[in-house]
Amino acid sequence: MTSLNEFTHPSRMRILKILQLNPSTLTEITKSLNLSKPEVSRHLARMREAGLIVKDDRIHSLSNLGELILVNTSSLYFILEEHDYFKNHQVIDIPESLLRQLDSLSTADLIIGTGYLMKKMGEMNNLPANQVKIMVDQPFPGTRNLKVNEALFIVPIYAKDENLNLTAIKETSDSFEIRTLPVVNISFGILDNKFGFLFFPNLRGKIDYNAGFIISDPLGMEFMLNLWDYFYKKSKLRIKS
Repeated sequence: MTSLNEFTHPSRMRILKILQLNPSTLTEITKSLNLSKPEVSRHLARMREAGLIVKDDRIHSLSNLGELILVNTSSLYFILEEHDYFKNHQVIDIPESLLRQLDSLSTADLIIGTGYLMKKMGEMNNLPANQVKIMVDQPFPGTRNLKVNEALFIVPIYAKDENLNLTAIKETSDSFEIRTLPVVNISFGILDNKFGFLFFPNLRGKIDYNAGFIISDPLGMEFMLNLWDYFYKKSKLRIKS
């Protein structure tokens, strides 16, 4: 219990994440935090006492216990940090293995407001792209002018062809594939495996396009690609060109 109490302090969580990347000295850790050296030193002492870190000469590093706790609670910490968002949104249909990786979104931008989101999506349209992957419950306006070599879509099985903007898809992509799921409860897209967006449903179960995550860092994109692979394997081919 002592270890958990020490771990839940925000500054100690940040220290653990720093040490997860690289064993570091007190000075190096202090430079990465907006804290004084005495304050960091006190945190380190408490964390050593709790068995979360070890010290060899001047170098601090994670203990086996610290690594184990960090791996298994990082997503919880991220959810708590973004509790205002998650208390109003549902995480539906995502497998437990990916839910445990939800903290991969911790460096993503959480954008609130349709206007700003559309601006971000417009910026995406101006990026050169070879491939776009999108799972959506409705035609998404941010992709209409996007020129790509290959477009992959996952849509609800009940979506009618006339509502899929097939003409626009044919005009903006050299080849495309449309796949279906019985229901689509989240919406997300990936551009050239380098840029992504993700929207969860609100408490009424409707996907909320007024608030979403914009992802561009490697860790976040790895999560997005795993998410795509999961739903792609579950979906069935409807149209291919």
